[in-house]
Amino acid sequence: MVSADGRWVLVYNGELYNTSELRNWAGLGVRDLRGHSDTEVLLEAIASRGVRPAVSQAIGMFAFAAWDVER
Repeated sequence: MVSADGRWVLVYNGELYNTSELRNWAGLGVRDLRGHSDTEVLLEAIASRGVRPAVSQAIGMFAFAAWDVER
């Protein structure tokens, strides 16, 4: 999945248990997301806050690879 700004690409498998909390923490509103998946919430949290901070807030079982297209 590609982030809304096109900077991040995420390959993700798993499940987040705190999707709504992570969405709120990242400052993501309903209009900021295209769908309802936990994949998109993690991706946009990474895009808005960074990989380490987003992962430190995520609770669940998951594995992912994130690619920063600009770097």
